[in-house]
Amino acid sequence: MEYEKHFIPLESDPQVFTSLMHNMGAPKYFKFIDIWSLEPDQLDNIRFGIQNPVEALILILPDCPAYAEKIEHGISKESILWLKQTINNACGLYAILHCVCNTLGTEEIEPGSFIDCLVKKTAADRTHYLQNSAELDTIYRNAALSGSSEPPAPESEVEHHYICLVRRSGCLYELDGDRAGPIYRCTVEDDEDTLSEKGCNILKMYMNSCPEGSFSMLALVNSS
Repeated sequence: MEYEKHFIPLESDPQVFTSLMHNMGAPKYFKFIDIWSLEPDQLDNIRFGIQNPVEALILILPDCPAYAEKIEHGISKESILWLKQTINNACGLYAILHCVCNTLGTEEIEPGSFIDCLVKKTAADRTHYLQNSAELDTIYRNAALSGSSEPPAPESEVEHHYICLVRRSGCLYELDGDRAGPIYRCTVEDDEDTLSEKGCNILKMYMNSCPEGSFSMLALVNSS
């Protein structure tokens, strides 16, 4: 795809992601945290620390065989807000928006904020809004420059990509602006969140397809 607009790639730092999310209108009691391992004892420690279910996950992945496979089925657009990525190197931004817009209730979003305006627009207007918002340009640039490492140039080719997994309406969906739409993965029970066995199996599918690859994960949690 030929991009007309380019952003500085986001560093996969939970503080960077959390700050950007808050500045776009998400409440302060939501934050991103690192998931260092999918081992059961590590996941138990995470659950003990946050108390609330993990509604959304971001997977940072390299080129891997599982991602390269063409998905020809399981696409659903019911009850899901999905955004086609039209800004180069902005997959981190799209992953944040996919997490927040499909997890938070409208009453939790700051009135008049960027996210508030985004969710109130039609699907056709959201792309134009993302492409042309001067407010987003400023908020995003400040976040992208706040990381601990030297950021790549906006037009550079990066090795990793951000996708997300969200729980909504009793289902797990994989959301990625580079795909054709939201991908239905499976149903979940009320006591199963994105870090349940079903969610972890989706993440492991990617990770196991490239054992030598560098993967990382962020979870969106309610810390209230």
